[in-house]
Amino acid sequence: MNVSRVHRLLKLITLMRSADTLDADALAGNLNVSRRTLFRDLKMLELANVPYRFDGRGRGYRIDDSFFLPPVNMSL
Repeated sequence: MNVSRVHRLLKLITLMRSADTLDADALAGNLNVSRRTLFRDLKMLELANVPYRFDGRGRGYRIDDSFFLPPVNMSL
């Protein structure tokens, strides 16, 4: 996985944790990618066990409030 994709996935997590509920078109627009690429990225989050869901009331994607990224192990 390249650095730009990692950066995009982190930005996607940040967008889905924000106060605004964003639909697929809005998320793709914020990331400057196609809808298809957005759905590939969502699949990567699913494989990484990131608990996201589609919020029917807000009509967009959200990450559960209980989700936190694990601490980074920065040992040599």
